Amino acid sequence: MDVSKADRIWLGCFMDSEGSFSILRRPAKGKNKIPSFSPQISIVNTDIDLIRKAKKIYPFFHKKREDFLSPKKGRCWRLRLWTLQECLGYCCFIRNHLTSKRKKAVCDLMKEWCLIRLEYRKRTRKGLAREESTYGKELKLRKKIIKLNERHKPKKESGSNRRLE
Repeated sequence: MDVSKADRIWLGCFMDSEGSFSILRRPAKGKNKIPSFSPQISIVNTDIDLIRKAKKIYPFFHKKREDFLSPKKGRCWRLRLWTLQECLGYCCFIRNHLTSKRKKAVCDLMKEWCLIRLEYRKRTRKGLAREESTYGKELKLRKKIIKLNERHKPKKESGSNRRLE
């Protein structure tokens, strides 16, 4: 894919400000009652022109349910990736152009999670048993991603740290 460095930087900044990396937990189904997990990368914004530009730079984004109403923001548009290969490809594409250390860390964790899951799929296709530690690794990575995605409230200033006016 031939994308200019300026466009990658723009998309990296847009992802820093409006995007998210997450591992979604699906309800338990089937006889084993084990929940399933899937990756999701999304960008949500109220400006359709920005969404179109992001889609033009990285055309693999899905526009399913293109627009929706948000109680706080009004009409929003969303771009999403949700398969292992799509999320892994996007992490490799955008990682060096993210500016936030937190987003870079989440991107690295998402990439690692996708690689573990893809390796698991290869093993099951070959008829090999799943390693017990694999599921635990996936859960730990998911928890790290959730923690990094939390919004932090600014700490209250203590009396000695207040600026003099």
